[in-house]
Amino acid sequence: MKSIDDEFRWKRLWLFLSSDWAAEFAEELWLPPAAMPHIQAATRKIIEPWMDANYLEPFSTGHYQLCSAMKVIGGDKLVHYIYDWRSLCFEGSLSGFKWLPLWKQEDERYIVDVPERAVGAFSAFRAAIIQASKQRTSRLEAFQRRGRSRWDYAITTRYLVGSLDELPELDREVMLESLQNTADSIIYENTFVELWSSYLGFLTFEELNRLFQSVLSHREEVKLSSGVFIEFPGTWMFERARLLTR
Repeated sequence: MKSIDDEFRWKRLWLFLSSDWAAEFAEELWLPPAAMPHIQAATRKIIEPWMDANYLEPFSTGHYQLCSAMKVIGGDKLVHYIYDWRSLCFEGSLSGFKWLPLWKQEDERYIVDVPERAVGAFSAFRAAIIQASKQRTSRLEAFQRRGRSRWDYAITTRYLVGSLDELPELDREVMLESLQNTADSIIYENTFVELWSSYLGFLTFEELNRLFQSVLSHREEVKLSSGVFIEFPGTWMFERARLLTR
């Protein structure tokens, strides 16, 4: 760990992995479903002392124990996967560009210039995204209606911050965010990556570049300010999507 902030962020990740939400939606979150019962049991056992705000042991000691436990469960491969999952899924975020293909004008024409041979594929991609979004929302809401388990209730209460009280208020509040929102956000973007590859992975660099240049020239129309980073389309196939090959 590099800093108190890094310690805090790792604590957030391990708490999330210990939750019922991570276990229930492991496949959609790109977590290893078969290993999740073991991951959940190990994280809860090791994290439990830090549930007490008066427990002042630096969490870096817990992080080492957790990584060692993951190695026992799935070897170095699982430890490396969790590190990548943290940076690419848990804390990573695809840029605003990814949703542009979903935005249409009233005449049903895309705001940006879609490659001619991909118009049908973009329409199918958009329909698949919308359908997947409805299904995801339905599943998440159904699980939420079951009510929080005692463990999930505990890890979303303020006293968990413990020795991290020196962090800015905004960072402390992150600990209190809804587990449902965390799962929703990750699954939302994972689904996009999977569907992009299925529907639009055939586009050439030249076609993607024309689309990219069109996006850059329509910043105001698509409500992206000049300060918003726009990722080159398809880059996520070389980054986030590589987790799917493991």
